[in-house]
Amino acid sequence: MMRSKFQRDIEPFIIFEDDTFEKLLETLDNRINFSFGSGFALVVDNSNRLVGVIEDSDIRKFLRLHPGENLEIKSIMRKDFISIEDTLDENLMVNQLILQIKNRGWNSTLPVRIIPIISDGRPIAILDSVNLEDELSEKLTNHIVIGLGYVGITLALTLAEDKKLVYGFDIDSNKIEKLKKGETFVLEPGIEALIQKHLGKNLNLVEKFGTWPISKESSNIYYICIGTPLSEEKLPNLDFISLCIDNLLTILKTSDSIVMRSTVPIGTGDRIIQKVQTTKNWIVGVDFHYISAPERTVEGNALSEIRSLPQIVGAASNSCIAQALNIFKHISVSVITVPNIKTSELIKIMGNAYRDYIFGFSNFIISICQQHNIDVNLAINASNSGYSRSSIPMPSPGVGGPCLTKDSYFLVDNNFEHTSNLLLQARNVNAAVPLNSIEFIERKLQNLSELNCLCIGIAFKGIPETNDIRSSTAIDFIEFLSSKVGHLEIWDAVSDLENLKYNKFSDNRNYNFVAVLNNHLRNSDFATKSILSSKANQIIVYDPWRLLEPGKIRLNSTTKLMHYFSLSHYELFELK
Repeated sequence: MMRSKFQRDIEPFIIFEDDTFEKLLETLDNRINFSFGSGFALVVDNSNRLVGVIEDSDIRKFLRLHPGENLEIKSIMRKDFISIEDTLDENLMVNQLILQIKNRGWNSTLPVRIIPIISDGRPIAILDSVNLEDELSEKLTNHIVIGLGYVGITLALTLAEDKKLVYGFDIDSNKIEKLKKGETFVLEPGIEALIQKHLGKNLNLVEKFGTWPISKESSNIYYICIGTPLSEEKLPNLDFISLCIDNLLTILKTSDSIVMRSTVPIGTGDRIIQKVQTTKNWIVGVDFHYISAPERTVEGNALSEIRSLPQIVGAASNSCIAQALNIFKHISVSVITVPNIKTSELIKIMGNAYRDYIFGFSNFIISICQQHNIDVNLAINASNSGYSRSSIPMPSPGVGGPCLTKDSYFLVDNNFEHTSNLLLQARNVNAAVPLNSIEFIERKLQNLSELNCLCIGIAFKGIPETNDIRSSTAIDFIEFLSSKVGHLEIWDAVSDLENLKYNKFSDNRNYNFVAVLNNHLRNSDFATKSILSSKANQIIVYDPWRLLEPGKIRLNSTTKLMHYFSLSHYELFELK
């Protein structure tokens, strides 16, 4: 509560405008607090109304400008003081303070230290403005999120929920229009409620770059949340990042900050800083701030993880670190600072590349198990059970998604041969799983061209739930399979499949091949019903996530054979 910060014992600091200079010196000897180094006096008239304020520095200024003149309180006092009405609520107090600062043309967030609190023109308390630093900074700072995909929209809403003034921009006008209607393209628990709560209030959407407020009194924090895809040559494509920085250079002003949330190659931040410094003739940490704070949340649980996961922060100077701590201290449980920007950039890429790498080992084991018809899940479970030195992850039908499929390439030096790089060998193993699975099925069965196939689960993952189909291994599987089977249809629990070229699930289709391609919780029931409703003489089940128990799958009375495929082994069930 702001009023708890008021100092109400102000009698020692009050002086009349007709008092002597000696009385003024006695008053200035009274210290307000230990951190305020100079004296302070409230000057009142005969009606006890506040007419001016004086600090030690005001005497020095008067002597420098008016040498030899008589030292009188009326001549020395500052009449353009800032004050706050006690009758206002706390929010209006801060707004009034900011308005007075702007009206005087002062650029500093805290141009004065001690602020009188008045009632009917009379001083009743004083406030040390240091206690308002957070409130003032919040009111005078715009948070601009550039790129409103999964990373950007969840960050924008988190900032808005933390009472920040947020402006969101995306080059995709359709995305902006959808958000303006309160609709979301991102599947995150609680996101629709947050959009409805903050849209047009703490969260404002802009359609044109640079149309957010830009003034000398306020500072802007730019959060870059732009995608960094791979080129056809498997190299990081930073074209959109470069375009964003070029556009920012036309509006960036002193005191502004750039926060890089996108995944970028090591050294990107240093190159951006150099470009800003050269173009603007500025010094990082003095004229502007640059912060590397890579996003590390998981799709489907990002709103929670922004707050629960430590934020990794690397910055260009101590002042940039201080700015980063000020930004993230209210929205995250902890902030881990690292020595420099390159370290921060590496940490994000390293984490994803490591996961892809260890999954590559598990998926490599699949091919060995296929040769001997060994259940790879059973083998890994047995290896890990009660044996602390073994923590092999379970295999999967490939490793998909927009991050794990590309971040290993961000660590590859151009001087390395791709074929000898361990990271890329693992990446290639993971990418090959969909095709290898189809080839495994082909080696066991004939006449795939006679099959009517239903592929269940098209998003790149099912847990946490997401509707994101980018870099989905399910689509890779479908692409390979569609040319081999007679007919193929797709179904997903949550994803919009309208833009995909494949036929959608139909109730009247008699499927004799059911493939479960991600681990969404609804897939098991849907697959079970599809299998039971099939009137085919034999049915093929591909269950790479092991959502079904093959020995307990119920079949239609017309079905006599079930061919069950996991990633690594094959079983034939014959009904007598």
